[in-house]
Amino acid sequence: MNDCSELIEVLRPHLNWHRARLCFLTAFVLALIRVGSVNLAQVALGLNPWVQIASNYRRCQRFLAEFSFDQETIGRLILQLLPQDALCLCLDRTEWKFGRVSINLLFIGVAHQGVAYPLVWCFLGKAGSSSLRERLRLLRRLLSFLPKERIQTLLADREFACTGFLRYLRWHKLPYTLRIKAGSRVSYRGKSRPALQLFRHLRYGQWEALPKPVKLWGQRTYLMGGDLKTGEYLLLMTQADPQQAHLRYAGRWEIETLFKAFKSQGLDFESTHLTRAERLESLIALMSIALVWAHKVGEWLSQTKPIPLKNRAQAHTDPTHKARKLYSTFRYGLDYLRQLLFAAEARKNELHACMRLLSCT
Repeated sequence: MNDCSELIEVLRPHLNWHRARLCFLTAFVLALIRVGSVNLAQVALGLNPWVQIASNYRRCQRFLAEFSFDQETIGRLILQLLPQDALCLCLDRTEWKFGRVSINLLFIGVAHQGVAYPLVWCFLGKAGSSSLRERLRLLRRLLSFLPKERIQTLLADREFACTGFLRYLRWHKLPYTLRIKAGSRVSYRGKSRPALQLFRHLRYGQWEALPKPVKLWGQRTYLMGGDLKTGEYLLLMTQADPQQAHLRYAGRWEIETLFKAFKSQGLDFESTHLTRAERLESLIALMSIALVWAHKVGEWLSQTKPIPLKNRAQAHTDPTHKARKLYSTFRYGLDYLRQLLFAAEARKNELHACMRLLSCT
């Protein structure tokens, strides 16, 4: 636990808790990074080595059972770690099965440098799509601490675009870029038709924004469409600047990167045995701190030693080929932190430098 002292001092101004609780939170986050799994049996191995593993395990259980995290506090901390620019928000959910229970979670995150930082989330407690009420409740929770003037756009897939959601966004003057289903009927130039009919003439790789707004679900909105591949089109509605809609919508994939980082490529979220809403949501708060910290460390490392690229030879011979990074910024930072934590005494100066990246001062 003594290794946590500097991290405690970094987090103390943002988390107004007594020292014992803050001490265990930091120890949990460090153990989570060290073992690379949210499974409490694994986290217990990475906690205080002078305490029996069974005792560590029970402390983890009690912490998640007895203490509820304030998502607004975590969200405000994450916002302070971001540049003070307009924010591109992503709405999406992730789902898997644990026995007969559906672990179905709805998130709103902010796209940043290849990943989405989680701001608010909720456990749906059922399988399948979220309801309009659940989406609006989550959005209202976010707007309780995020000024809408900072929102550049809200991105969401076809699952979330519906009459009530569009009306809410327009009523509250929230900018949006939402994908719609090909069969959604729109009125354009006095004629009602499926949205896809307006873009069937496009070829693969072509994009077109309609010059005038359409009427969709009784609301005026702009449309843009593009042919992704034969038989599949990307149709986007947005409140303004439709020519850039596809470029903005590309940021939606950053929340998919968040889910990968939480699961197979980072913190092994699917190994959790937790099924109660309040415990899962508290665990996500701890994971969010770990994810943001690892990503900040990865950004910091990239300034002096950039991440290697895949297929560099192909990029030299084919000018149209876009080489991708060998691993994500999050993974870069996570692996470095794990290496430091396994040699904390020998490399404590480097570890303390990483901890200071979470300071908002």
